[in-house]
Amino acid sequence: VFAFAKSRPATILSALGASAVTNAMTSNQYATSFIVGDAFKTRFDALKIPRKVLSRSLEDYGTMIESIVPWHPTAIFMIATLGVPWVDYWSWQFLTLTNLIIAPSIALIGIGCFYHEVDEE
Repeated sequence: VFAFAKSRPATILSALGASAVTNAMTSNQYATSFIVGDAFKTRFDALKIPRKVLSRSLEDYGTMIESIVPWHPTAIFMIATLGVPWVDYWSWQFLTLTNLIIAPSIALIGIGCFYHEVDEE
């Protein structure tokens, strides 16, 4: 992962991907936050990316995908509460599905990455 993460956008994209994979594998957002956050904090600091961008990345692809991963407790709760199969409510996850496109897009463009705050110091 860190071999790909040589630039600021690539590092943010790597954190997004690592958050999604770790959360899908562990089904635990707390573990994802600790594992990915700890792994990426020095890389973000080295590239002068504010930690709040790392926090947002953990949220964007960590927490947001919980409801579309069918074995995740969040999805299981939604399936049981709504009484519908996962495949039926999945398409109604507009915010989650939109975020899967928006989060990497803003990382590539640099919107909301707060580079100027660190560069001015």
